[in-house]
Amino acid sequence: MVGRDREKICSRLLVFLKASTFIFILYAIINLKKGGDLRYFIPYLSGISALIYMVLKKDYFILRSPVFISLLCYVIVSYILIPFSIEPSYSLKEINKDILTGFFLFISIYTIIMADKDNTLIIKYLYASLIILLLGSIYTFISGKGTLHGHFYPDTRVVKFGLHYNVFAMLLNILLPIFIAYYLVSSEKTKKESLILMVFIIITIVSIFLTGSRGGWLSLVFTIFLWSLYLVKKNILRLSVVVGSIIIIVISFLILLDTVPVVKKRIDNLGKDIATLNMRTPIWNRYFDGFLESPFTGWGYGDKIIMAEEPVRVKKSDNEKFIFNRYGRHSHNMILQIMFQQGIFGILSYLTFFLICIFTVVKNISKNKYNISVQTMNYGFLSIFLSAFILHGLIEIIYFKWICFVAGMVSGYNSMVREKI
Repeated sequence: MVGRDREKICSRLLVFLKASTFIFILYAIINLKKGGDLRYFIPYLSGISALIYMVLKKDYFILRSPVFISLLCYVIVSYILIPFSIEPSYSLKEINKDILTGFFLFISIYTIIMADKDNTLIIKYLYASLIILLLGSIYTFISGKGTLHGHFYPDTRVVKFGLHYNVFAMLLNILLPIFIAYYLVSSEKTKKESLILMVFIIITIVSIFLTGSRGGWLSLVFTIFLWSLYLVKKNILRLSVVVGSIIIIVISFLILLDTVPVVKKRIDNLGKDIATLNMRTPIWNRYFDGFLESPFTGWGYGDKIIMAEEPVRVKKSDNEKFIFNRYGRHSHNMILQIMFQQGIFGILSYLTFFLICIFTVVKNISKNKYNISVQTMNYGFLSIFLSAFILHGLIEIIYFKWICFVAGMVSGYNSMVREKI
């Protein structure tokens, strides 16, 4: 009787976890700002629900996950470094908002995949998120109410969500490999479902072009290159089909170049922007100088601890607009950002987590040579880390929650595969 009651509680708790995680994803992925205190409360609700579920099920498989252990170490190091911040109370608040919620997102994603023995539900959440983002982008583009005219990106004040076009392009480059991998491994899909999934892939590629993000374009080109190699090597597609598809993509870009003003403008400005990577190199130099002044523990975690004439926490009373325009609100480089904010101790624990994610993916690609589905899904994860996180992360900041989301999928999916064997 006790066992039956426990199962009922677990079943209801799982339903609640799935619902709360979807809301969590809306806040973490599409940057939804509406909902008052719910957006601060839902990550803890989702994460604690996942932990309770694991305890009730007596499923502690997560404790054997190297990805989880390395993530937990980074979270602990981040809290240990708080007293060394120039604004400890602010850094505590930002760590709770970014790093701890990322940790809870990881646990939530992992738990749902392990409970369902499948990652389909999480991928469906991503499709739903993409639809919302596309609708918001179309509204912004047509209405002209966005602050960055001509770019294709969501900036709607109706439901209060938005992403800068560079950030939006990065997100699309995170979603694209997952959609490609899911399309290839979904063996039970009908012709209609296959067509719908392919339409999503095409729309995602076109949207990346329309953002006008040159970093996003570079990331997309590398993603296409990686998948072309994989599809030909695995004989999933003939070389002629891959080459033909690339030619179509190039022709489509040339058409957009001739018809969409923002695409043409971004290409025309490439010559004058390339020397400083659109004024990023001066910002990098300044942030690196700041790192050298406090190399071990950094200056403190948080977006508003920036490098102006000297490290400073920008407050409302300061001239934020002037400082941000002149020096940048962040370093435009993920590694440099962590080095500046958290020093050597922070960057070492962060890179350990990041590299273990990549190692886990590569290991599962190599050891599942005869399981094309597992190999393909992991190849999708690998292309995200290489093209979106590493390549695009050289010139932009990556939301830590996004890395935790993908890491949760990596750990959950591969743990689920191991448990099935």
